[in-house]
This record gives sequence, structure tokens and C-alpha cells, in this order.
Amino acid sequence: MTQNDGTQDDCSNLTEEQEAYFIELGWHSRELFAAALAAFMRGDEPEGRRIAKEDQRLKRATDDDRGTSQGEG
Repeated sequence: MTQNDGTQDDCSNLTEEQEAYFIELGWHSRELFAAALAAFMRGDEPEGRRIAKEDQRLKRATDDDRGTSQGEG
């Protein structure tokens, strides 16, 4: 039987260290974080930055939706 380190159940398969960075850096989507990390690791910095910008747009849109649903405006 193999030991489960907790990453097996996560659909993005982030390691514990990567999960800590995900939280610390304030990313919105684990899947986008994993994709950006993979891009940076293979040396594709422009793609990594594009994915990071996409995550920030998604985060802002979600925050805007929450503000609207809480009765702003």
C-alpha cells in the first residue's frame, strides 16, 4: 500500500509547498496556478504571465459579483 501525502485528492495535484505559495500569493484558481507554474518551469515566462493576468481578471470578476450580490449600487 502506498502512502497518500494529501496531494492525490487535489485535482490540480499541487504539492504542499506549491499550495502554500498559492495561498500566500493570493491566486484565485488552483488550476490556473498549476498551469502558470508549469509554464514558468519550462521557461515560457510570457505564457506564465498571461495565465497570471487571467487569474487576476477572474478574481476581480468574482469579487465584483460578490459586491453586487451584497446590495452595492
